[in-house]
Amino acid sequence: MQKKVPYVAQLGNMDCSIACMTMLFRYYGLDVDIVDVGQVVHIGRDGVNLTQLKQATQQFGFKC
Repeated sequence: MQKKVPYVAQLGNMDCSIACMTMLFRYYGLDVDIVDVGQVVHIGRDGVNLTQLKQATQQFGFKC
């Protein structure tokens, strides 16, 4: 049995990480949108690093 990951489109060129995180959060039952995730993950001109992704994931209640 295969579960489907809900698709979330990027809002801009630098939004791939927060779009991916939003899809994963929704898959696991968290009702968030890409704007919610974007407010927690501050995307700089160089994008987002893994430490930022880990911290944001933890802020949404996930262990990593």
